[in-house]
Amino acid sequence: MKPSIEQISRESNFTFRLKTMQCEECRFDWHYHQEYEIMLMRHCNGELFAGSYSGSTGPNTLALFGPRLPHTFMEKKASTSSGATAPSAQGRRSTKAQVLWFSQSWIQQLLQVLPELAPIEALLADASHGLMYSAKQAEQVANLIEDYDQLSPMQQSHRFIEVLIFLAEAKAPEKLNRIGQRILEEVPGEYNKVVKVIDFIERNFHDPITVDQLASHLYISKSGVQRLFDRHFTESFSEHLKQFRIGKACEQLINSSRPVAVISETAGFSNLSNFNRHFKQCKGLTPREFRARYHQ
Repeated sequence: MKPSIEQISRESNFTFRLKTMQCEECRFDWHYHQEYEIMLMRHCNGELFAGSYSGSTGPNTLALFGPRLPHTFMEKKASTSSGATAPSAQGRRSTKAQVLWFSQSWIQQLLQVLPELAPIEALLADASHGLMYSAKQAEQVANLIEDYDQLSPMQQSHRFIEVLIFLAEAKAPEKLNRIGQRILEEVPGEYNKVVKVIDFIERNFHDPITVDQLASHLYISKSGVQRLFDRHFTESFSEHLKQFRIGKACEQLINSSRPVAVISETAGFSNLSNFNRHFKQCKGLTPREFRARYHQ
């Protein structure tokens, strides 16, 4: 599934915006945009997709996505012992989600006039990977923006900058993708090769793919492919392909009613038992159990 582009604002001078919604409004919508996005899920359980990453999330999920990084979130339906759809696992507490967008031009202008904010530049570079923060850090950001709507525009600007400073100083956020767009662009000699790898896998993942085929496509040796994956993906070709296929299978399990056997085949797995084994190894659930979490 190709991501769609989302237009955050029609304003030519767009700076930043916060939107509050209910987790129930979050549907599988694989998309990207030109703005940075901070996503805060207060009491939501579900599956987060960002680039080639997919993973289950719980309450107090905080993530940062860079421009052009495809992402989406799908809420998991809670159920009672009888199987009926129930309120969130947090009881009847509001399943609130908050999204903060800010433009590239606004943040770059801010960094130019306030050199003291230079550490935010590293945060922006890392955002191209997608960043996940701890539940405690999510709680702290939630406290910062709790009264955001009651603030004046000037106070909102100040609070937004506080959030960015907090994220820039936060310890050890998890990089969701091993390779980031901005980091690649700083290594021009490797950029085209990695883009070709990503494109080749995207177009051919449903068919058998070998290192030899990829090497031929890139006009480099088999060992050259392996070195490329070691440097930029920090995992082997086979592991990357497996994780990519599992992510594609998750998309279909959530977003379609196709039989598991059909999904296994279209995701590129040689047989159903192989698919079931790898899926449970990666997700801790069988494909049917995974689907049941989202289709009560």
